[in-house]
Amino acid sequence: MKLRANQPYSQSRQYKNLGILTSAIAIALTTVAEQAQAAQVVANGTSETASGTYDTGTTTGTAGYGIYTLNNGVVTSTGTVNIVTGGSSVRGVYVGTGGQVTLDHDTTITQTGTSSRGVEVSGTTSLFISNGALHINSTSSSSYGVYVSQGKAEMNGGGSITSYYYGLYAANAANVTAKDMTIETIGTTAAAYIVSGSSVDLTNVALINTGSSNTVQLSGAGSKLIMNGGSVTTKLNTTAGAALAVEQGAEFDLTGIAINTSTDSGEGIAVSTGAFGTIRDSSITTSGGSDVVGDAGAGAVGVRAYNGGSATVINTDIITSGTGSDGIESRDAGSQVTMVGGSVQVAADGTMGVSARTGGIVQIGNGTLVTTSGQDSYALYSSTAGSSIVADNTSVVTTGSNAHAVVAESGGQIQLNQSNGQLTSTQGNSLYAEGGQITVVLDGSTVQNNGILIDARADASNQAGTVDLTASNLTMGGDIQADATSIANLNLRSAAWSGKATNGTAFDLDGGSMWNMTASSDVASLNHAGVIRYASPVGRNFNTLTVHNQYTGNNGTVVLNTELGADASPTDRLVVEGNTAGQTILQVVNANGAGALTAADGIELVSVAGQSDGSFRLGNRVVAGVYEYSLYQGGVGANSDNGNWYLRSTGQVRSETGVYLRNMAAASTMFVHTLHDRLGEPQFTDKYREGEQAPAVWVRISGNQTDSRAANGQIDLDTDTYVVHLGGDLARWSSNGNDRMHFGLMGAYGRSDINADTRQLYTNSGFSGTASGKVDGYSVGAYFTWYGNENKPTGPYIDLWGQYNWFNNEVKGSGLAKESYDSSGWTVSAEGGYAFIAIDGQTRQWMIEPQVQIAFNSYSADDHREINGTWVSNGDEDSMIARVGARFYSRDKLNENAIQPFVEANWWYSDQQNSLSFNGVALSDDTPQNTYELKVGLQGEIADGWQVWGHVNGRWGNNGYSSYGGMVGVKYNF
Repeated sequence: MKLRANQPYSQSRQYKNLGILTSAIAIALTTVAEQAQAAQVVANGTSETASGTYDTGTTTGTAGYGIYTLNNGVVTSTGTVNIVTGGSSVRGVYVGTGGQVTLDHDTTITQTGTSSRGVEVSGTTSLFISNGALHINSTSSSSYGVYVSQGKAEMNGGGSITSYYYGLYAANAANVTAKDMTIETIGTTAAAYIVSGSSVDLTNVALINTGSSNTVQLSGAGSKLIMNGGSVTTKLNTTAGAALAVEQGAEFDLTGIAINTSTDSGEGIAVSTGAFGTIRDSSITTSGGSDVVGDAGAGAVGVRAYNGGSATVINTDIITSGTGSDGIESRDAGSQVTMVGGSVQVAADGTMGVSARTGGIVQIGNGTLVTTSGQDSYALYSSTAGSSIVADNTSVVTTGSNAHAVVAESGGQIQLNQSNGQLTSTQGNSLYAEGGQITVVLDGSTVQNNGILIDARADASNQAGTVDLTASNLTMGGDIQADATSIANLNLRSAAWSGKATNGTAFDLDGGSMWNMTASSDVASLNHAGVIRYASPVGRNFNTLTVHNQYTGNNGTVVLNTELGADASPTDRLVVEGNTAGQTILQVVNANGAGALTAADGIELVSVAGQSDGSFRLGNRVVAGVYEYSLYQGGVGANSDNGNWYLRSTGQVRSETGVYLRNMAAASTMFVHTLHDRLGEPQFTDKYREGEQAPAVWVRISGNQTDSRAANGQIDLDTDTYVVHLGGDLARWSSNGNDRMHFGLMGAYGRSDINADTRQLYTNSGFSGTASGKVDGYSVGAYFTWYGNENKPTGPYIDLWGQYNWFNNEVKGSGLAKESYDSSGWTVSAEGGYAFIAIDGQTRQWMIEPQVQIAFNSYSADDHREINGTWVSNGDEDSMIARVGARFYSRDKLNENAIQPFVEANWWYSDQQNSLSFNGVALSDDTPQNTYELKVGLQGEIADGWQVWGHVNGRWGNNGYSSYGGMVGVKYNF
């Protein structure tokens, strides 16, 4: 039945007298059939069709309805439908009890009257279906877009709804579904209002509120909103409102949506009074975006649970940028927010990434990232008793001024468990507890702060702050501080921490951990199995670690700095005001101490006020200058049983000094040689060449083992030296036909290996008193030799040579680092002798050759600072070496080039002191100035042009000096 607009229909009269109303409708239908244009579609128990435009003008009441069904009436569109209403309190489409309207084609509803509704579905069995695009514009005061009470509405064809009041209203167990739509309200109510057990399922629907209320209002037990895709946007013209407000036991389930609010004091999602729900990133969105909750208003919150509400946030990013806005907030007892994955990003001053207040609970996990970038903006914040945050595998990052990473106040609690995450607060503390409790377990995390790792203090009501930090497999920095009543506990497990502790409570370091103590510190108790390394002193200001109660060493190491000198030298200290137990290793680093002899208690490293049952031992040799220090428990004399631990030195010099001295002696004499060492006996082979001044090449190898002493006999030295010396005649000539001259070049490589030990083989601290050294030497030079009788084995000779030498030196003390330094020098020598026949037998001649030699040696070693700080200097020395000796040998007159034995005896003299300064204390090698040598050997020509020679020798002197060796040489004359 189609009715014109000037034929109003009274709904109230219908219910009073249905029979009369039916007759009136029949008459009206007959009349309308005769009209040229219809204004209304009414299905009263009938099935009608709709197509075209229906304009009810300004008619009010039911006569102004565009499509109207009742008594199980049915309306179906057969074409595009356009409904225009101008009256107040009218409906574009009304579906009464049992009625059904199906619009399979695009439908447009335009309303200009107040209190209008674009679509209303009322009654338990009423049904509205829109399969075409549905567009509703109802923007006059108090107008609704779609209103569903008890009935059901299905909007499957997309479209848009713009209304002044509710864009979508579902009440009294209504059921609404919509797809691909935009629903916007511009007035004082929600874009979607879902109450009284109603259910709304939206797919790819955009909900927008630009008025002054929540965008979605969801309330009442059994009420539920399901959204897949789409968005919720709040752009209010007031200062409060939520994109999604859920209360009174209602439920929401959101997947793949974007929520945006831009109002002060607004919320993205606000859940209260037993309401609950989930926002998640579903598998549909795996190709690109996660859900984004964006909030730009001052004082706004991304997700808030209060008054017993709860929300679960899965793989969702929360972004807030308004001043004082929190990303997540849970407040009041029974309220809880659970977040899994995703991130919270806050970019404003005075904001919290995640907060729990007045009894609220927050649980976070599965790789969630919480960041803030404003001043005084904390990543995790819990305040008041009963409030708690539990964050598992959650990273927290703050970058603003005074923006602490984790803050618990006034009874609030926070538990953070993190593996390979971030605890970063570039301009704030890592952990701050003011009357709150913080428990943090970090494993492999990155930790960064403004210099404060832990700050625990009491609040205004004198409630103590507590921080308990366990760190594993990481490196972190920042001081730990607490006031007198608060607690700051630290457990290091294969971790390294740099910082100082002020009023620290219980500290525990396992065997793989290190505390780099940057300044003097104090803790209540210390269980130590790792390494505690004191910072280097500034000037002479050393540091102290004070343990107020129990100190237990579990083979831990304490590395202290000490200015090694006499008694009471300044040093880092460990002060235990309680008792000690267990074992501890002390490593001492010399802090510019020159070394000195202690005469009293020594240098106190450990002070124990209580029971001193713990044992301490040195973990390294402690040396400075020529002195070696050992560790002793108790002082001397009356202080012998005081339980403290001291460093004391004795008069015994350390063995490394002897190696330095022996290196000098070995290098200075390594390439000193005689004519016969270098060339054997050239006369008895060269004389038969009768004018042939042919060149020759030669090589000799020598080796010897020397025992000596140094430092007035305190150090025993053993030196093994070998030399490879080679050269060749470049020219031979005679000045008068009777003499012969040789000129040649030579070079050499030599090595000395030195071992030293003190008479005290082990120090009081159990370290070996041994050291070793090495000298690698190189030499280049030239020689000139004159023989006064060219063709006879008798007569005079003069041998001159000079060479430049350079050396690479090493010293390695037991338990000390290897020291390396360079040295160099030059040596010149002049030697003369005269061979004559002592006994001239029938077949054999006995020859004697007196010899004299004088050499000058100049040696210079680099000044060297050892790793322990000892300055080794004054290694420059010029010296003279003199030798007087005689060579006795026998030659075969029948075979003058045969092998010939010889014996040679020498007296050697050297004024070389071999003295060095160690931090100003001079020590000398004890090699005697006078030594005596005996050589026994053979020489001869083994083939035409080939000469060999060799000997064994011994050399002796005072101060326990002895040397044994040998040499072999070969020469070829071309």
